[in-house]
Amino acid sequence: MSQIEFKKMFKKLCARTGLWVYMHATPLGVQSTVRSLRNSYKKELTSRKRNSEIHIDQSPGKKRGRKTLLLDDMDNKENGGHITLTKSWAYSLLQRMDYVKRRGSCTAKTEISDEKFDELKFEFHDRVKKIVNEHNIPPDLIYNWDHTGLNYLPVSNWTMEVEGSKKIPIVGLDDKRQITAVNTEGTMTGKFLAPQVIYQGFTSTCHPNYEFPSAWNVTHSPNHLANTETQTLYTEKILVPHMKHYCSARLLKFNQRFE
Repeated sequence: MSQIEFKKMFKKLCARTGLWVYMHATPLGVQSTVRSLRNSYKKELTSRKRNSEIHIDQSPGKKRGRKTLLLDDMDNKENGGHITLTKSWAYSLLQRMDYVKRRGSCTAKTEISDEKFDELKFEFHDRVKKIVNEHNIPPDLIYNWDHTGLNYLPVSNWTMEVEGSKKIPIVGLDDKRQITAVNTEGTMTGKFLAPQVIYQGFTSTCHPNYEFPSAWNVTHSPNHLANTETQTLYTEKILVPHMKHYCSARLLKFNQRFE
C-alpha cells in the first residue's frame, strides 16, 4: 500500500469514527501509532464483514501492562526473581556515584586560604576588642590559655643507630599514657600564671608522690582530659585569686567595672 492510499484510507477511518488527525509531516513515533491503529482497524473491519456488521465506532482495546503479582509470585524466575548483586556491579555503581574506598578517620584536614585566615583573624580580634571596650577590661585581666597533652615518658621517634640496622628499639616509644596541663600562656601584659595539671583517675591517690609548688593546681579526671569540673576548679584556684590580687592592689571592688 502506498503512502497516498494509506492517507486516503485513514481519512475515511477518521470520518467514520469521529477521530481527525492531521497527516502532514507525521513524526516517526506517531507513524508507528498510526500503523497500529490501521492494523487494528483492518482486523476489526474483516471480522465485522464476516458478521455483516460494517459500522465501526471504536477500535477494540488491548490488555497492557502486567497482572498484579503478590508474595511468592514476585520471586518466580519468569517474573524476574531476586536481583543478583555481583562485586563488579557494586564497583561499577559506586564508581558512577563518585565513591572511592577510603580508610576511616575521626579528624579531617582543614584547608583555609590565606585570605580566609586573615578574615577570620580580623573577626576574632574585632570581637575581643568590642568586649574589652564595652566592659572596660584592663590588659592584666585578659588571659590566654591552652590545654596540652604531656607524655609520662617524653620520648622521640628519632635516635642514633648503626647504619643498616633493621630494628630500632626505643624505650618508652609505645607508652601512650599522658597527663593534661592547662597552661596560662600569659596575660596581655605578659605575666604568666600557675598551671593546672590533670592526672587520670577517680581519687587523689592517682597523684604522684611529689611536692608541687603551692600555686599549682593538681587534680584528676576519669580520662585525664579537661572537663567542666576541672575548668571550674582552675577558675577558682588560679584565675579568681589573680583577679582579687589585682583589684586589691588598686583599691577596687572585685565585682565592679574598671574605670
